[in-house]
Amino acid sequence: MLSQFYHITLYACLFISLVSFLFLITKNNHALTFQRYLNTGLSLLIIVTGCIGFTTGQTLIIDLPHLFFIPKPSLYLNPISSFFIFLTGISYCGISFFSTTYFKHFSKIQQQRIHLFETIFVFSMLIVFTANDSFTFLFVWEVMALTSYFLVVSLEPSKQTRRAGFLYLGIAHVGFFAIVMSFYLLTSHANIFTIHLNEIASSLKLSQSLANTIFIFALIGFGAKAGFFPFHVWLPEAHPAAPSPISALMSGVMLKTAIYGLLRFSFDFLLPYQQLWWGYSLISLGLITMLVGVIHSAMQTDMKRLLAYSSMENIGIIATAMGFAIIFYQYGLYALSSLALLVVFLHCLNHSIFKSLLFLATGSILHATGERNLGKLGGLIHKMPWVSVCALIGTLSMAGLPLFNGFISEWLYLGIFFHHHPTPFLIAILSPLIIAISVLVFALAGFVAVKFYGIAFLGQPRESTLIQTYPSSWPERVGLLWLTFGCILLGLWANLVIRPIQLIIDRISQLNMAIYTKSIFLKFPPPTSHGFSPLLLCISLGALFIVVFILLKYLSPFSIRRVPSWNGGFNELNSHMQDTAEGFGQPFKRIFEKLISLKLSLPKTTDCNPHYRSELTEKIWNYFYFPLMNMLTRIAELTKWIQQGRMTTYLFFIGITLLVLLIWVVWS
Repeated sequence: MLSQFYHITLYACLFISLVSFLFLITKNNHALTFQRYLNTGLSLLIIVTGCIGFTTGQTLIIDLPHLFFIPKPSLYLNPISSFFIFLTGISYCGISFFSTTYFKHFSKIQQQRIHLFETIFVFSMLIVFTANDSFTFLFVWEVMALTSYFLVVSLEPSKQTRRAGFLYLGIAHVGFFAIVMSFYLLTSHANIFTIHLNEIASSLKLSQSLANTIFIFALIGFGAKAGFFPFHVWLPEAHPAAPSPISALMSGVMLKTAIYGLLRFSFDFLLPYQQLWWGYSLISLGLITMLVGVIHSAMQTDMKRLLAYSSMENIGIIATAMGFAIIFYQYGLYALSSLALLVVFLHCLNHSIFKSLLFLATGSILHATGERNLGKLGGLIHKMPWVSVCALIGTLSMAGLPLFNGFISEWLYLGIFFHHHPTPFLIAILSPLIIAISVLVFALAGFVAVKFYGIAFLGQPRESTLIQTYPSSWPERVGLLWLTFGCILLGLWANLVIRPIQLIIDRISQLNMAIYTKSIFLKFPPPTSHGFSPLLLCISLGALFIVVFILLKYLSPFSIRRVPSWNGGFNELNSHMQDTAEGFGQPFKRIFEKLISLKLSLPKTTDCNPHYRSELTEKIWNYFYFPLMNMLTRIAELTKWIQQGRMTTYLFFIGITLLVLLIWVVWS
């Protein structure tokens, strides 16, 4: 059954891509809605395929026909790849429903281009998760990067959009070069074109130094795509430039392709060569990434930049958990290693759902108001009730509050530190610091959630002229409700996915069960510690609410009255008396001013219409990227003599390069 569904999914991707291309070149604009519904059906196929694969533990190898540039292409579907395919389908289902009518305000040619590149983008990610040879993996990885670039710059061709696109493409290709090097070194003992990746772990014979080098290249390459510090700078630039459904797809799914790559290198290809410092490196990068991400998220006024930095924070949580999984595995603490890997998989799924939901909600706000700046919004809960309810669920999930899916994975993350197992000395020493940073990050994430929802949806409209009549269509509501349901379902019934995820983890040698799931309680490590049941917590809180409500309504000596809010002595409240987005984040700008570059434009005392403006930039630009660009510019100046405009000179350099490569191949 798995084989049939996977083949149907691949053929459906190819068919929809071909149909979109034909409609684009023939300029047939009458079937755009039909194409969108085809993509929705494709997302359901992806869900079924991934669900069958990762719940049953089936594996599948597909040898493809020889292509002129890939001698022996092969696809390998195992439970890990099936999980990420399932994750892709869950997010893409909501996104595709939402997109059915979202792009109707775009020009017809824009809609055709976005639909074509979006389908190829999803198709390339599916192949990334199942590629079984290095050439296929690298080829579709590059296709994924290029199609996502075209999607980022698919809106108005402004200078800012082009800058964001080129920044993303540049960092993507820095990472691509590192991934190419890691695969080259990994397969240097065999034919790079023909070796299958599912067989490589058993046939590897590497020195430890070579394995370390491969890991470093993989960490750089996949870290650039995931948004690890300091390669994260494309995130807050690309997401605001891209359409909101594309931002949801990139943040919800594309970032997870990098996590998949790191998992394959760390716990598959290089598992026998793992070192403790690999884990400590991931923990350090993860902590820095999550801290930098949440601090900058708290200070943003642009909704999409805020969510982009929030994605960086969640990727940091995943990287930290992966680092602990490596360390515990090396110390033989297999139950704790399994728990850390469970956090990696579960938080990938949870983040994919709630961040896709929030980006789609942002898209609805952008359509209704034409504004991304939180400082100009407010009171949307009265104008957009459907969107406000769904955004509230997504925001509570992002904050990691109980009863929603974000809480489950963050609670399990903290369970890494609170257990009864003997802990390695260095981990015991560093645990208080790591816990303190993690708790600070979770608290700041709650602050970000309050800022995002409170400023945008509550209070009064700060600029009432922005509110237009734009009722969300039923496909948009279905897309939002689908992801909202996912946040609630996985928050109340986490065992639904934890059990099959543990089957995936069990395939890694010697790992034990991380969570005891044979009851409604989640216990770690099993079965000696106290448990937690999201469902019972929900029932208990609901019962407590009913009791308190009855006591206050019927037994309290004071009656409930509806009165105007206290206005501090003024005649009436107005929108200028509310917190602004800038003011809400002002304390963090002062506390963390050493980490940021802040340019203030203060009004003069004589201004009739005073305005306060602030421009926030990261110091990583001043200390790393600008010096790097200056150095590359100087190198280019030194080598510009090569560009002489004569064909004979260029042919000479090509011949010399070919000769050097031939000598190198013969020598090696």
